[in-house]
Amino acid sequence: MAEEDKQLNIDELMMHNFASTITKSCYANIIMPDIGPVEIDKYTLDNGFMSVDIINYGSTITSIRLPDNDNRQSDIVLGFDDIHGYMSAKNPYFGSIIGRVANRISEASYEYNGFKHYLSKNCGPNTLHGGVRGFDKKIWNAQIVNHNALWMTYTSPDLEEGFPGDLEVIAKYVLTHDNYLVLRITASTNKVTPVNITNHSYFNLAGHETGSEGLYDHDLKIFSNKYTELEQEFMVPTGRVLSVKNTAYDFRKFTSVGDAIKNTEFKGIDINYCFAKDTLKTIARLKHPASGRSLQLYSNQSGVQLYTSNYVENIQGKKGVVYQKHSALCLEPQGYPDAVNIKKFPSPWLYPKDIYEHIIVYKFRVEKLADSENEPEKQEAKGKEEKEEAAS
Repeated sequence: MAEEDKQLNIDELMMHNFASTITKSCYANIIMPDIGPVEIDKYTLDNGFMSVDIINYGSTITSIRLPDNDNRQSDIVLGFDDIHGYMSAKNPYFGSIIGRVANRISEASYEYNGFKHYLSKNCGPNTLHGGVRGFDKKIWNAQIVNHNALWMTYTSPDLEEGFPGDLEVIAKYVLTHDNYLVLRITASTNKVTPVNITNHSYFNLAGHETGSEGLYDHDLKIFSNKYTELEQEFMVPTGRVLSVKNTAYDFRKFTSVGDAIKNTEFKGIDINYCFAKDTLKTIARLKHPASGRSLQLYSNQSGVQLYTSNYVENIQGKKGVVYQKHSALCLEPQGYPDAVNIKKFPSPWLYPKDIYEHIIVYKFRVEKLADSENEPEKQEAKGKEEKEEAAS
C-alpha cells in the first residue's frame, strides 16, 4: 500500500499517542491595547525524534525541529526569535492560524440573503486572511489535555472584522510517536457566517536558514489537476476552474520547485488547487532529497493554496537569518478563495447548530532514519493517483 493510500484514524491519532510529551514555558510578557498585560506561553510537543513549538499568540507554530539523514537537527519553518517579530507589521503570517476566513474576499464584502456585509479592508480593496486583526493576532486560551494534546481556543465576537455571529474556535494539536502532527480545527456559531480556517506555516525542509537555494532543491507533488484562476491586479478568483496541464502549476508528478518557479520567470506561485471536499486525503507531498526529509500533507477541505513566499523581502528571522523571496513555501489547506462571492464554489457557510471541522495532518519522514516496518516507502499507486485526479 502506497503512502497516499494509507487511511488515517484521526480519533486514534488524537487520543492514543502517549509517547509524546508537552511542556509549557513563558515565551514573553506583553501589553495588548485591548486587554492589558498578557503572558504569552510556549508549548513544546516532543516525541523524542522531532519537536514542535507553538505559542498562544495567533496559535502559531514557531519551530519544527527535525533531523536529516545524518541525524543533524534543523528547524524547518520560518519564524522569529521573539514575540516582537510575530507582532510586527512585517510578519507575513508565519506559522499562525488564519481566520475567520483565509485568503481574499473581493471588495471586502459579500451578500447573504439580500443583506450586504462589509468587512475590514487590509489588502487593497479586499479582505485578506481575516482582516486587520485576524486570528493570527489574537491571544488564544491554551490547555494541555490528557498529557499529550494541546487545545487552543478563541471566541471571535459578533461583527469582529465585520463577520456576523459569535464564533467559538478550538484548535487541537497532537504530535504522534510516528511523526504525524495533527491539527483539528472546529468552530460553531450562533449566526450564519462564512468560515475558512487554516494554518500558514512556511516550510523549507532544507532548514529555515537555507533560503531560495534550499527551496529550489525540493520536489513537490500536488494531487490535483485543477486550480482556481485569478485576475492579476488584486489576485482574486475569476470564478473559472482551469486545468493545470501545460502550466507552471502542474505538480501532478513530483516536480522540481526550482524549475516550476523558473517557469514563472521567477515571479513564483500563489494559487489554489481544487479537491473533493469532506474526505481526508493526501493533497500534497514535499521532498528534499539532499537531507532525506519529506512531508506528506492530508486535509479534508476543498482546496490548498501553494505560495512560494513571493513577497517575502528583508525579513529578520530566526538566528539572525534574513528571509528573502522564495525562502520557503506554504501549503495552506482551505476552502476556495472568495467563495462568499462566487456561488458555484464550495459553500463557505457555517450555520447555527452545525460544526465546522478542518483536519490538517503533517506527516514527517526522514529517509535513512525511517522505521522500515512502520514507514515503508513503496512505489506510488498509479490507480490511486488517477482516482484522486478524477475526484478533483
